[in-house]
Amino acid sequence: MAKKTVELAFFSNFVPQSFYDFMKISYNWLNEYLDHHLNIDELAQILTNTGLEVDGVETFECIKGSLQGVVVGYIKTKTQHPNADRLSITTVDIGTGEDLQIVCGAPNVAQGQKVVVAPVGTTIYPKNGEAMLMKKTKIRGEISNGMICAADEIGIGTDHEGIVVLPQNLTIGMPLAQYYDIEKDFTIEIGLTPNRNDAFGHIGVAKDVLAYLNQHKKANLQLKNIETGNFPIFNNPKDLIAIENEAACPRFSGILINNVFVQPSPDWLQNKLKAIGINPINNVVDVTNYVMYETGKPIHAFDADQIEGLKIRVKFANEGEKITLLDKKEYALHAHDLCICNQHGKPMALAGIMGGLDESISQTTSNVFIESAYFDPATIRKTAKQHNLKTDASFRFERGSDWNLTIISTLRAAKLMCELTGGSVSSDVFDAYPTPILECEVEVWYAAISNLIGVEIDKNAIKSILMDLDFVFIDEDTTKFRVRVPSYRTDVSREVDVIEEILRIYGLNTIPLEPTIRYESSFPKRNSKNDFWHLISSLLASNAFFEVWNNSLTSQKYAFLDLQNRDQQVKMLNPISEDLSVLRTSMVFGGLQNIAHNSNRQRKDLKLFEFGRTYLHDEGKYIENNYLCLWLTGNKNEDNWKEKSKKNDFYDLKNVVSLIMNTLKLKLTQTTQTDNSLFAYGLLGFVGDKKMVEMGELKKMICSELGVKQSVFYAQIDWQLALKYASKQTIRYQELPRFPEVRRDLSVLLDQQIEFGQIETLAYKTEKTILKNVSLFDIYVGEKINKDKKSYAISFTLQDANQTLTEKQIDTTMQRIIAALEQDLGIEIRT
Repeated sequence: MAKKTVELAFFSNFVPQSFYDFMKISYNWLNEYLDHHLNIDELAQILTNTGLEVDGVETFECIKGSLQGVVVGYIKTKTQHPNADRLSITTVDIGTGEDLQIVCGAPNVAQGQKVVVAPVGTTIYPKNGEAMLMKKTKIRGEISNGMICAADEIGIGTDHEGIVVLPQNLTIGMPLAQYYDIEKDFTIEIGLTPNRNDAFGHIGVAKDVLAYLNQHKKANLQLKNIETGNFPIFNNPKDLIAIENEAACPRFSGILINNVFVQPSPDWLQNKLKAIGINPINNVVDVTNYVMYETGKPIHAFDADQIEGLKIRVKFANEGEKITLLDKKEYALHAHDLCICNQHGKPMALAGIMGGLDESISQTTSNVFIESAYFDPATIRKTAKQHNLKTDASFRFERGSDWNLTIISTLRAAKLMCELTGGSVSSDVFDAYPTPILECEVEVWYAAISNLIGVEIDKNAIKSILMDLDFVFIDEDTTKFRVRVPSYRTDVSREVDVIEEILRIYGLNTIPLEPTIRYESSFPKRNSKNDFWHLISSLLASNAFFEVWNNSLTSQKYAFLDLQNRDQQVKMLNPISEDLSVLRTSMVFGGLQNIAHNSNRQRKDLKLFEFGRTYLHDEGKYIENNYLCLWLTGNKNEDNWKEKSKKNDFYDLKNVVSLIMNTLKLKLTQTTQTDNSLFAYGLLGFVGDKKMVEMGELKKMICSELGVKQSVFYAQIDWQLALKYASKQTIRYQELPRFPEVRRDLSVLLDQQIEFGQIETLAYKTEKTILKNVSLFDIYVGEKINKDKKSYAISFTLQDANQTLTEKQIDTTMQRIIAALEQDLGIEIRT
């Protein structure tokens, strides 16, 4: 039977989501930088083609439901409700030619008003609450055909004191969405590999789209410049800014804005932030978020009046000093934590991570200091990890920001803040930049491009692509060229990196495939590890198992659940993320993540297997172990006309393990109960004196920690040991026995703690020649025997390959087995 396959998306951990950084982009916002109309599907395809893989697209509405079906109505009459003092009966014209009777309880409803009407069949979305479908109803005995709405009932505000009264010049029956100019947008979620720090802002993404359109559509586009304030730059601001550790902070820029008025941001700014999942706060803070998501450069705004002496010192903290940050938590700082401090050295912010509460923007703020800096990525990463702080700012600084954007982002923020707050610039732009950073230069050979990509690309196309991506040509001839890498592409430093940039825009899909495929066949030696891998994979696939591939990197919180190995974790010195900070000590958690992901999508009946490695650090040594792991959960079959569904249990798992052992021609010589903390109960199986397999039901607590609410049965087979023994097995043929086998049954009484495996092992040890099989076929525990006892019914199969067994031989053999059981295990024979 062919091996089963499964789509990549079916298991979340096939490619770990943690490998990607997710960034939300606004479709409308992105198009502001491109003078070219693209529909959402075209844009998503271009982004994916250039390496910014689109993970999902959602429709964004600034008002949920976009006021669909809600119209302008005119109240023609208003009368008192006969059965309620606080209700009125109105007659409303909504332009359909048929007036509606609507019961209304608002105190400000009056004849002659233009109002907001939700007729029968319309769904409205209150500001706080669930969606409501308008139906024809009776209110205190009177018919009501819809609702005259308050602001909060249609999501346009929070007022519920009365209905919305509209201007008289509006047309009766006009859709209310036209009056409020409802904005619709698309939120695009893209998955970024950690090196693409340039795409953490809309402009960076727009550059890729522009380069692609110029290459493939011959669009000849230029990126629209963002508007910045035209303010003088003061390049040596020693009287305001002192950088005390240049390696940790090579550049620090800022500007002062006076007489700001803090208030809610205008709708256009709020909608842009909401579209990418950011909650608007006020016009000062919103500007800093807007500039960060526009340029990719984090900036911060301080209340300038709270900066003592209006002096800035960028320095490392003193060990143990404390700061309360914007999350209102107090943090004890370390000597390696870079801080932005006042003139006395008191920390006002954790540099590149989060601002302090005392100097934050409030409703009473009137003067603002805008800061934009370049911080050393390793310094920020270390502090963020130390304090378990993951912010939008640290997310970008950790990956390397653009040191040349500090001035531009400062000017951009200053212009927007002046426009939106009514403030004015009260200083030059301060720019502390003691030692300018040099951009990287790379030499590229045309022959290397052709060899690596596989086709020869036109030299003009190469130059056009790189120039659209802001690479500057320094020197070129017929065989090679040298380019200066833009400062925002900190990941590009080698020839191969530049070639990758060319290929991203040129397009992998444009590289033609060879008409023929050439390969050299090879024949591995028999009984190789690949043979056994294919053998067992096919065996499991034919038994309805799916194979999964999980990341060897995992979260430290999962590794700590493995109590036996928690002190032997192999930790990453420079982890990509907190979720990928240690190498796995057990493979169980990856499978549980697969089960949780699928269970949440109505895929609860699962049979999974994985070949992989675990990693331990023991007494200075690093240890790798190879395992084959199995997971069983849910039902073993679906309901049908013939039988009801049955749940998988421990014995189903044991049967599969036995099938694998038999296929590898291995026999478990003994089994004992496991004491592994992962299992609620389970068994250890040995080949010789080596532990081969561990299997059982996982503890509910372990499953619950990973979001699994159903029973899971798990087995791990030491694959390295299995290969060692299996490779030594040879196939031998023998004549089928010509003489009959004999079965004898025993009913025995034994202590509760004695396991069947002990009986089986002792029986085979006692009779090594003619005993062929020992089987347990009944268990009894109940009132007829002591509570510390149990009763087993066991069958023994005897056979001699050379002769028919006599009754005397059979009785003699059984008596020896009985004597061994009585003497070694204290078992009583029941009659």
